[in-house]
Amino acid sequence: MQPMPVIDVHHSLRARLARIAGITCAALLLVSATVSFVNAARRPAPPAQAVKDFAAAKDSGEAAAILALFDQYAAQDDKAGALAILYAGLGDTVLGDVDDQQARPLLDAAEAALLNMTEKSARKEIYKAVRKHLDWRVRHMLLNVARIRFHEEKRAEKAILIALNDHVDAIAIRAVEIAIELEIKRAVPKLIKLVMDKWGQHVGVGAAKAKVALEQITGHTKPTAWYEWVSQNL
Repeated sequence: MQPMPVIDVHHSLRARLARIAGITCAALLLVSATVSFVNAARRPAPPAQAVKDFAAAKDSGEAAAILALFDQYAAQDDKAGALAILYAGLGDTVLGDVDDQQARPLLDAAEAALLNMTEKSARKEIYKAVRKHLDWRVRHMLLNVARIRFHEEKRAEKAILIALNDHVDAIAIRAVEIAIELEIKRAVPKLIKLVMDKWGQHVGVGAAKAKVALEQITGHTKPTAWYEWVSQNL
């Protein structure tokens, strides 16, 4: 009888684990690449000329050159003009290395320019940017645009409601403050969730503000009454 071959169990196990690890790593890289591709595909792209214009203005070192471009593209009053301001004028090329204090006059000027835009597709891109823009400072500024236009169009209200779920607390809290100011009834379910889930019941600045908003909008102070209000009013 031939002797049975000796199997190196540890070597076999190591080889198997290495293969599994290799397959897993490859799968994770594929998923990561796919997610990055999808996110890039979903990210709105500004007109190529606008990217060049704002890059040149930034390189000039003159803030006035950037401000002039805001007005120029706002005057187009169309989707391309809005995308130019939002994602070229307020993109990484211009705001990427700018601190909050330096960004303030640029954001104020962009806000004024965007408020001058009246065309439907332009405004649609502005409201969509409350969710899509990568710079939280821009999303925060755009909330004020939505606040000012709240009584004009439904999309402004939708933008404010979306901002209540922003992962940056400063934006979510600002959206809560706007909900209080405007007494936005459709915000109540999201406000309840902020109080009960995200920040914990009655804990933290955000939850405290959301609780104030709920009390002001519904007229009630207790969670059970809030839920009842929703069932009767929404």
